[in-house]
Amino acid sequence: MHRLASCPGLDPPEDVALVEQPPAEVLFLTSAATDLSCLDQLLLQRRDWQDRIRALGLDCLSHPAQLDHYLATTATHARLILVRLLGSRGHWSYGLEQLQRWQNDAADRQLLVLAGTADQQLELHGLGSIEPALADRLAALLREGGTANQQQLLTVLHQLLEGETPDPKGIAIEPLADPLPWDWRDDPGPTVGVVLYRALLQAGDITLASTLAEALRQQGLRPRLIWVSSLRDSSVQTGVRDLLQSQNAQLVITATAFASVRSEAAGLGSPLWESLDCPVLQLLSSSGSRERWSASSRGLDPLDLSLQVVMPELDGRITTRPCAFREQQPSAGTLATAVASQQPDSDGIAWLVKHHPELKDSQIVKLIGTTKETITKIRERTHWNISNISAKHPAMLGLCKQTDLDAAIEKAGGTPHVEEQVSDISELP
Repeated sequence: MHRLASCPGLDPPEDVALVEQPPAEVLFLTSAATDLSCLDQLLLQRRDWQDRIRALGLDCLSHPAQLDHYLATTATHARLILVRLLGSRGHWSYGLEQLQRWQNDAADRQLLVLAGTADQQLELHGLGSIEPALADRLAALLREGGTANQQQLLTVLHQLLEGETPDPKGIAIEPLADPLPWDWRDDPGPTVGVVLYRALLQAGDITLASTLAEALRQQGLRPRLIWVSSLRDSSVQTGVRDLLQSQNAQLVITATAFASVRSEAAGLGSPLWESLDCPVLQLLSSSGSRERWSASSRGLDPLDLSLQVVMPELDGRITTRPCAFREQQPSAGTLATAVASQQPDSDGIAWLVKHHPELKDSQIVKLIGTTKETITKIRERTHWNISNISAKHPAMLGLCKQTDLDAAIEKAGGTPHVEEQVSDISELP
């Protein structure tokens, strides 16, 4: 029996899209989009692994009907399934239960369940067919990220398929500085720390980082971007604190999910942020596309809401608004899946340009966090995606507050229109 969702607002079963994917002996199911993009690029070099492995984001198997169909079709032919889970087992309990049944249905099947963060490893031990020490080592490979470490992962997967038992101590992990400063320039102005997931850098997905840095510089601020594996690690916290204190950061923007403290310490403060003694803004990045966001009446998906809003508030971060979406394109290799990358939002910019030409580029940058280059391309209709950009009210999109927009219009000599004002998210069409 399916445990169908009964929460109001969830898509009805008839709208659930079933996944049709060519079979392969290895299936890689992951919560991290960067795993997919990195592996996709690696397979262009590893011809021996082409058509041996498929990959899929766990969000494509969020509904029980989707998972059941996938197990009855694609997974039937697989010999090994690797799952990398960001979050507790409760985030995908039905999936883990059914995969254990899949493993037990045939003697030659192997199931690997890897934790996305080190502090969740104990909770996931025993869910797969390999020893915890090996699972932890493979999880560390993926947390470190990059093609060199994924090369090691493919080597281990091949050994498992051949019936070998890899020695965890023999698996070399290529480290990357953690935390890692990036694109630090001798800019004038107050310092703003920006903390992002290192996995994005490893996957070459840096558009959001570059756009955010440029937007801050346009406002006369000095960005200090720092890539991290996770803020759940105490040594990483210490490194971030030391770097930002050395730069006299007066504001921090973090795009990392989860919290820097455990749930039992909620409300007691965060040692990391309290040591910096400055406001900490939580930047939101939707795991879905811009189109999906616009069509939804729910806004953030439940997982996004949990990981990027609820949990970060445990250590006092100030929730802001979505500033990026994940746009998908077919894989360049043989993974037979969509590969997503973060893209800054443009519709809000288009609306401002259309309805309030009196606004200066610097005001638009300040309102919704874009760059002057993007604004110019939209004004001149030379933006690469101009055919798909529509003018939409930025307050309705959650890109800025109505009060801030009205103030900017009045400052520029314009007059706010009453019919354009939005006071509550319930007014979304």
